Amino acid sequence: MSSLEQLFLSHNLLTGAIPAALGQLPRLGLLDLSNNQLSGEIPSSLGNLVRLSFMFLNNNLLSGTIPPTLGQCTDLSKLDLSHNKLTGSIPTEISGIREIRRFLNLSHNHLDGPLPIELSKLENVEEIDVSSNNLSGSVFFQISSCIAVKLINFSHNSIEGHLPDSIGDLKNLESFDVSGNHLSGGIPPSLNRIQSLSFLNLSFNNFAGVIPSGGVFNTVTEKSFSGNPHLCGTVYGMPKCSHKRNWFHSRMLILIVLVPFASAILITICCVIGIRRIKATVSSGNSTHYHGRVERVVDSSLMRASRDQSPEVKRMWEVAITELAELGILCTQESPATRPTMLDAADDLDRLKRYLRGDTTATFASSLGISSSTHSDD
Repeated sequence: MSSLEQLFLSHNLLTGAIPAALGQLPRLGLLDLSNNQLSGEIPSSLGNLVRLSFMFLNNNLLSGTIPPTLGQCTDLSKLDLSHNKLTGSIPTEISGIREIRRFLNLSHNHLDGPLPIELSKLENVEEIDVSSNNLSGSVFFQISSCIAVKLINFSHNSIEGHLPDSIGDLKNLESFDVSGNHLSGGIPPSLNRIQSLSFLNLSFNNFAGVIPSGGVFNTVTEKSFSGNPHLCGTVYGMPKCSHKRNWFHSRMLILIVLVPFASAILITICCVIGIRRIKATVSSGNSTHYHGRVERVVDSSLMRASRDQSPEVKRMWEVAITELAELGILCTQESPATRPTMLDAADDLDRLKRYLRGDTTATFASSLGISSSTHSDD
């Protein structure tokens, strides 16, 4: 038995546990115990099979965790533990076996924990299938390191976050399935760069926005995107992107870009000595109102940022910048008694955020005597 190189026992009615003594076969290169009724845990002694190239334990009743010792089988080309009752996380030792060239299949188990970033070390693997488990975490941008991969199946897990744009670097990818997760954000347009990609399933997630065009997006159907109610696009069967939907994304763009920038604007306006020139430009007296003349005191590039948007978006952009500038000028009044408190300033910024989110009844800088966002130009 010590000279045994291949052991085929698949498609029988074998029951009981896998004998730990199998780990004492130093020449074993193939172990196929698939499609039986084997139960119990995978023996850690199988990690002694350093010449093993193929391990098939799929379609059994195996339970317990995946032994990290399998990471010692550095010559593995195919590893299939799918359709069992395995629990626990994927050992980093397993997902880091760089010699796996054909496939790693851990699907249809009860595995949990984060999707291991060590999968990115599988530079030669052609298929990665960890579907139908309880895996969490996010799809890491290092996935692009799997340069030989043709199939990725992360479906039916609890993976969240955004899909990284680096997926577009997987030039050999033919099938990509992340359906049935909690992924959000937009669909990476980079997917249309993969000429070999013929199967795409992003259904039943929380994706939002416009479905990209070109490449695989010209051949897939609405089934690839079903269960994502906030998606729209030109794919047959999907809702067209309405003006209202585009307006929502334009509004969110302003909110994302402008509000985080507001604090820096206020600090700059309040601290830089050059603010006195701005005050002299916009007001000859004590008035801080200069509606209609915002371009005189604001960097022109900020105003150009909205030139391709609708008139309504342009108006919102100008109102927001104007109010921020006015608030900044109030912060630089010579008399401390006339300056707003930090609490007042924070309150006005909150009103501005609500206005950009669509609350047309919100006024900002009202605590400072500045008029509503709905006022007309002078």
